[in-house]
This record gives sequence, C-alpha cells and structure tokens, in this order.
Amino acid sequence: MTKHATTNDTLILSGLTELAAGALTGWPYALAIDDPDKVRKLGIRSVPRLRQWHLDLIALGSLSVLIGTAVPDLPRHIAWPLTIGAWTNAHAFGVLAIRPDCKDHPAYKTAVAGSFATVTWGCSGLAILAARRRRRS
Repeated sequence: MTKHATTNDTLILSGLTELAAGALTGWPYALAIDDPDKVRKLGIRSVPRLRQWHLDLIALGSLSVLIGTAVPDLPRHIAWPLTIGAWTNAHAFGVLAIRPDCKDHPAYKTAVAGSFATVTWGCSGLAILAARRRRRS
C-alpha cells in the first residue's frame, strides 16, 4: 500500500466517522424539536446552531468520503487540510450550539478563519490536481 492510498483511506475513515457523529447529533436535535426545555438541560443554548452542526457533520463527512473514493492517490498536502477542515468547520457550529456568545470572541473568529483557510487550501488544491490530471489524460 502506498502512502497516498493510506492518505485516501484516512480521509474516507475520517469522513465515515464524521458522518456517524452527524447521525449522533441527530438525537439531541430531535429532542430539541420535541422538548426544547430538556435539550437546554443538556447544555444546548441554540437549536439553530445545533441543526447547523448536525447538517455540517453529515455534509462534510459525506464529501470527505466522496473525495477519498473519487480522487485516487491524493497527496497529503491536499488530503490533510480537507480532513482537518471538515472537522473544524463542522465543530465551529457545535461550539455555538452550546455557547452562542462565542461568535464574537476573537479566539473563535481566528479559529474559524483558520478552519476556512484550511478548507479553501484543500479544495483549491483538489481542483488544481483534478485539472492537471485531466490535462495529462
């Protein structure tokens, strides 16, 4: 197995794990819809942010699996930013589900900007890689 194949496998495993986390966050979201007072006792302060967290985990996990299966031999400099960014982007909403007031904190804003930059790097690298491979074939 080459290190690139391992990189793809890691991205796929990460995506499947993130997808599972998205499924798990569906439980508190369903509770929030059914009984908002109960979910507040769990520490959830923003149901809309909980929904965003739930959906982002599912979307970014699914995209990670798709990328890992659709684009063979991903270089690490593309796969790792995608892997890290998928988790940090989604979990930024998890933070806000529990602490909505964090959205204005400089540390939170810096972390989110770093997460977006990471995903942008990975997605841009992915597009460039795909274009180069297409040109060669």
